Amino acid sequence: MLGVLGVGGPLTYLHVYKAVVGSAVGGLLLSSCLDYITSIEGNTWFASASVVFSGNGTFLEYLICFLAVVGGVLRWYYAWEWVLYAVVDDMYMSRPIADAYIKAPLLPKGKQGSKYEPPPREEPATPAKAAPRDGAGGGAGGGAGD
Repeated sequence: MLGVLGVGGPLTYLHVYKAVVGSAVGGLLLSSCLDYITSIEGNTWFASASVVFSGNGTFLEYLICFLAVVGGVLRWYYAWEWVLYAVVDDMYMSRPIADAYIKAPLLPKGKQGSKYEPPPREEPATPAKAAPRDGAGGGAGGGAGD
């Protein structure tokens, strides 16, 4: 029944369920890895995991699992972020960079009903026309490379 509520239950229950079950599964996997590393008999990881999942693990393995569950629930409850990477939530641009990208104001100045007029456009400078090199006028078929 608890598993069904974890899928289709109320949202508050779902958050608690994910924190507890996710931490418990992570703790059991961590404990089974500890059992696999410290195993003298040369067990496979699957055999070590079945030892821990069946309840035949050592006190230290279950203590690690318990600490993982407590840590996961506390992390959820206090909204601690334990991340191994950095995320930039907001980016603030300094004034020269902002001026380079924002050419016109987003809202019109003045009264509510006034119409926005964009700033005047600057016309690009046109290059001066170059004189033909051979003096033939540069028409079609009159060049040296034909």
